[in-house]
Amino acid sequence: MRMDPQSPATSSTDASAGATGPGPDDASHEHSGASGHGDDLAAMPADGSELQTDETGSDEGPTPEHLQADLAAWKDLALRRQADFDNYRKRVAREKAETSAYANAALLEQLLPVIDSFEMGMSAARAESAGSMIYQGMAMVQRQLNGFLEAQQVTVIDSDPEGAVPFDPAIHEAIGHEPNDQVPDGHVLRVQRKGYRLRDRLLRPALVVVSSGGGRAGGTEAAGSTS
Repeated sequence: MRMDPQSPATSSTDASAGATGPGPDDASHEHSGASGHGDDLAAMPADGSELQTDETGSDEGPTPEHLQADLAAWKDLALRRQADFDNYRKRVAREKAETSAYANAALLEQLLPVIDSFEMGMSAARAESAGSMIYQGMAMVQRQLNGFLEAQQVTVIDSDPEGAVPFDPAIHEAIGHEPNDQVPDGHVLRVQRKGYRLRDRLLRPALVVVSSGGGRAGGTEAAGSTS
């Protein structure tokens, strides 16, 4: 008698095999999953301090006192920067004005010897004939030169001996001393070359001879004879 492959005996064998439970691989998978959940729980703090720290940090912020202090500091810094900028702007404007005012100082200084030579020629022409055409023409040129110097704010240093001008080393350059009864001691006796100012600055000092007074020479000689 031949047996059928799908016999009840074979079915019972399969059922018994399935009833024996999961295999080794299924057990290993379940164990790894359980251990993973255990690691996550172990990493979390028991008292929940991490969550509390995050919540506390998110709630805290700058106090009104801190905001007022920061505002005052920034306001003070802005005022200081504004003051520095104003000082810089004024300094630049002042330097620009000075540069513009004294830019031609070197040119004017080089022109002064030419004016000296021209005035010497005028003196010679006047001594020869004050009514000559040459002198009249030179006088016209001199007026033009004086007008040019006045437009450039160049003035002559006052060193007229008749005005009893005291010697001033800031504007005078002494080239000698001479005794004189009419001019006091230490005053300008004679001007050898005119001095000039450009605005409030000295352009060229005046070359002068200084009086030593009327009694200094006699006193000096007496002191030498006594020694």
